[in-house]
Amino acid sequence: ALTTSGQPASVTPALKNIAKGQNEGKVPFTAAPSAPLGTFPILFIGTTKYQGRDFSATSAPAASTKRRTSAALSAVSTSIHW
Repeated sequence: ALTTSGQPASVTPALKNIAKGQNEGKVPFTAAPSAPLGTFPILFIGTTKYQGRDFSATSAPAASTKRRTSAALSAVSTSIHW
């Protein structure tokens, strides 16, 4: 499972689990018009179960920025390594 933490409540990630056999994925974010402007340290948290044991990994913060001029949300690439 994949979750995020650190983004404003009005910024929603479209999370999808990374498919078996794959080692990366993309997470688009949607910012509501009311989303605050600024840069926020977003964490990606991946969890899985392997041979009956639970594992979790957290990424380094990815900087996400909402700009007034473009009303776009951009994020810096980050990785979770198992």
